Amino acid sequence: MHHQLRREMEIHTSLHHPNIMWLYGWFHHDERIFLIFEYDHNSELYELLRKNGHLSEKQAATYIASLTNVLVYCHEKDVIHKDIKLENVLLDHQG
Repeated sequence: MHHQLRREMEIHTSLHHPNIMWLYGWFHHDERIFLIFEYDHNSELYELLRKNGHLSEKQAATYIASLTNVLVYCHEKDVIHKDIKLENVLLDHQG
């Protein structure tokens, strides 16, 4: 597991895209590893959909375009995201 976590951190720090949360660093203490990410406003696409019940056509198009853009970037870097779901699509303070 240590090797897998180290590899994921290396991959994450190599990705520089405005739609990918920045990993600043990490440290460990006893049996825990702490990852230092940029500030998250605690807003997920899942929560937005749960709260509102739906997205407007403009919102849906914006999120799909952003997600497509970041996936193309990752694939160009030979990185595949294996856990794409609404809970992993984070929204900034402007939505």
